[in-house]
Amino acid sequence: APGKPEWPPHPARLFSGLVAVADGADDDAALDWLERLPPPLIDASAAVSASRRSTFVITNDFVKASQIAKTGGRHMEFSGRIASGQRTWARGAARHPQVVFSGEGGRSEHLVALDRMARSLPYLGRSTTPVVASLVDEQPGDSVDLGADTWVPADDGEAEVTDPHPGFRAA
Repeated sequence: APGKPEWPPHPARLFSGLVAVADGADDDAALDWLERLPPPLIDASAAVSASRRSTFVITNDFVKASQIAKTGGRHMEFSGRIASGQRTWARGAARHPQVVFSGEGGRSEHLVALDRMARSLPYLGRSTTPVVASLVDEQPGDSVDLGADTWVPADDGEAEVTDPHPGFRAA
């Protein structure tokens, strides 16, 4: 919902981060395999606080830029790029910072590439959300106990969570 922080982080956000660090055909094949998997379970603590952050966003708005040029903008302004206005984002702080995405993908030759890409992720979404990520190959019966809530994929669920799907990387 607008005005609320995205929590838990959406699998599509993680996937998009992996796409951003992908390098080569092996990584592309791993991402194509990953986008065909069913949506994962997400173990994450409940968000405990929410706040809003505002900033000005630079866009390529040539109409406004030409108006600045006519009115004698400062020498540091590039006429093709201006601050289009203030934008506000919601953000949240979690009780526990660890999030685990787990799924039923079976063994795959793509796990090494996915782990390498995950370890290369500098952040998810915005550069103000740094992340340390890795692939953990849990065996059946192993569990991750974060004292976390578990989000289970359901068509009639309460939270809207965006998942990658076949063709997501290409789009």
